[in-house]
Amino acid sequence: MLLTRAEQVVLLTGSCLPQVHAAQSTAQRLRTELDAVSEDLGTLTIAVVGPGRPYEAQEIAQHCALPLAGTLPWDPAAAGVYSTGERPDRRFARGRLNASLDALASTLRQRVAERAHRLLVATGGAR
Repeated sequence: MLLTRAEQVVLLTGSCLPQVHAAQSTAQRLRTELDAVSEDLGTLTIAVVGPGRPYEAQEIAQHCALPLAGTLPWDPAAAGVYSTGERPDRRFARGRLNASLDALASTLRQRVAERAHRLLVATGGAR
């Protein structure tokens, strides 16, 4: 299964109650699936779209018992560029969504590097 071979698994959720409830049950299912193949659950994180609508990102991460990888702003117009091919406006490239995506990507790269180092140390490969 592809999920078990991933360097990082990011559960992306919104911040309203039905989305948080679905994220909690999905997080539990993902933990069960990943735990079946490895004791290292360091690949599983959560990211929140539109924090504060009404629940905050850290609150959601705690409720789902997952580390928070980052947040993305609620920006339907910018998201439409990626999801449905809407034409970007002139501010799109420097907008909040792209800045947040860059920050999330940076966090995930750092988590992958840290996990690789932990695994290397655990197997005796690092000195």
